[in-house]
Amino acid sequence: MNYIFYFLIVFSLIFSIFTGKIQDVTNAVISGTELAVKVAFSLIGIMSFWLGIMRIVEKSG
Repeated sequence: MNYIFYFLIVFSLIFSIFTGKIQDVTNAVISGTELAVKVAFSLIGIMSFWLGIMRIVEKSG
């Protein structure tokens, strides 16, 4: 399955180079990674909150 995704990524990069849309692909990758980092940080906050709550519940019996 990984080979399929690698093929799709490489094919899309090559296709964007030939059509002259490489700047659009670069902008999409940057905005996608920015969104992924924002989601990861928000999930880290939520997860640490609930792990703290579970630690309190665990110690209280």
